[in-house]
Amino acid sequence: MFRYIHWAILFALTFPMLSSPCRAEMELQRPLASSIQSGEIELWGQLDYFSPSLDLTNYAGKFSRSSSLDRFTMESIGFHYGLPWKLNLRYAFGLMQEKVTRATEPRNINTDAFMHDLRLQYMIHKESGLRLAAELGYLRHQAKAFDFYAFQFGGTVIRRKGRPFGTLTGKDQAWETALRSAWKVNNDIWLHLSGELRRYKVEARMQSDDPLINLFFVPPIAPQRSPWRETHVLLQLGLDWQISRNLKLLADYAHTNITRSGYRPVAGKADYRSQDQVDVYLGWQLAAGWNIYGHGRIYRHFVLADLPMTYNQRTSHLFKHPFGMLSMGLSWTP
Repeated sequence: MFRYIHWAILFALTFPMLSSPCRAEMELQRPLASSIQSGEIELWGQLDYFSPSLDLTNYAGKFSRSSSLDRFTMESIGFHYGLPWKLNLRYAFGLMQEKVTRATEPRNINTDAFMHDLRLQYMIHKESGLRLAAELGYLRHQAKAFDFYAFQFGGTVIRRKGRPFGTLTGKDQAWETALRSAWKVNNDIWLHLSGELRRYKVEARMQSDDPLINLFFVPPIAPQRSPWRETHVLLQLGLDWQISRNLKLLADYAHTNITRSGYRPVAGKADYRSQDQVDVYLGWQLAAGWNIYGHGRIYRHFVLADLPMTYNQRTSHLFKHPFGMLSMGLSWTP
């Protein structure tokens, strides 16, 4: 899958607006009041990676052998473009892959999903040391349907070829609005403060046209059939620190409160409704306009709030523990 990202990045870097003025900022997909000017553009690509051999929080080690997360990756590209009338537009596209191994059939569940993140920002106020902006956006995640050809009922495993026993899928979409600010402490340090509201519609389904599967298999393990709504309220803090001419440290913290309606939690199982997330970036300027960076991210509850479609009545136990992953990325501001 990475080869498609590679060609997309190559295309984006070959045909940009080369007449755009050069800028030194590295804003990426961060929650901040943008400093981008009309006609300026930023292009970036990033690979996020998790495996048990590269586990920042020992997430995989905290589960029994009944299930395990073997791999989680996200390949994403994006652009940020300054428009006239104090507007700027940001878009990101991502491809996610997740591999989970279970003790019972279906043993291997491979999830492929895509992500869209579109934001339009209006600069309310801008001076040399203060920026205030309002933002409106649309977010969407959708998993490719996963067909399973084996299932286990008690100690009996049933397999077949051709037509699958059933299909697993999920999706979420949200409208987003935010108020963002940036304050210049000195020539090397900026601080960021934002408040954000997201309104999601979430759906996770297990479907089968086999009556025996629907009778014995689907009810015990499937999430609810009807979609539900989630309201996410986020408080976000950020730091930009130009350590030296070529070295930059970026950090973001977000706290999210979640309210659900139409969702039916399982009695006796924890229902997680708040999340804390920390991001740290270390960027190095390779040449004028070119930055390479390393990125680390830690969640308090797996990917809660960041990928709403992954959370439901049958997966909530996976969200108990902290989760972290590492990233590498490249940005270009011509």
